[in-house]
Amino acid sequence: MEMNTIIHQFEERVAEVEQYLKLLAQLEQPGTELLQAHRRTRRTTAIDETSIKVMRSSALLMIYNLVESAIRSALERIYATIRQDECTFAGVCPELQKLWIEQHCWKTDDPNATRQTYRRIAHELTGKILDNAVIELRVGRRSLSGSLDAQLIRRLCHAHGIKAAVHPRAHGGEALTTVKHQRNALAHGDVSFSEAGQQYTVADVRRIKQQAVVFVRSILRNVKQYVEKKGYAA
Repeated sequence: MEMNTIIHQFEERVAEVEQYLKLLAQLEQPGTELLQAHRRTRRTTAIDETSIKVMRSSALLMIYNLVESAIRSALERIYATIRQDECTFAGVCPELQKLWIEQHCWKTDDPNATRQTYRRIAHELTGKILDNAVIELRVGRRSLSGSLDAQLIRRLCHAHGIKAAVHPRAHGGEALTTVKHQRNALAHGDVSFSEAGQQYTVADVRRIKQQAVVFVRSILRNVKQYVEKKGYAA
């Protein structure tokens, strides 16, 4: 998927979240009721506060998924471009050389790893480098799922040699920490949807969304420039 497509999809999803928040803002208005039109009768139903709280929590999950999807797609685009350009170890920047080695040495983190494991991995890496093999990088599911915030995104940028500068309106991406914590609390069952939702108003959620979007939008533009200018090359 090209970066322009990734950015376009990101903006489409941003619009979806905004539409959801507009609906939620209308439902929160005092006296708002749902009209159920039937052939003979019309019924109105009051909107209970619990449902509103649950919808606020759902909005936070939508924001987190928006962020993670965009960052994952951007990294996959970088790795696909490296494969297309048939980059070897010597042909990529020092940051990616280090990342490639780290990704291939993950088995050595196992406390039960043996000397044979170390020797085998060293032999494999040396062979690929000497053979000028095209390097393969991958986005680890565990490395991103539920863990993305501004700090981790910056670390990912630095690990790839990508600029991590973002627009001032992102406020440093501080809202992403809130989104991550709430996402994980909900995913692990530490809080209920209504408990999480009662902490925020729709205005709060919209502010969080805006800061997160500005932050990710800046990062995607940086990645686009990185890919177009071949910032991954040595």
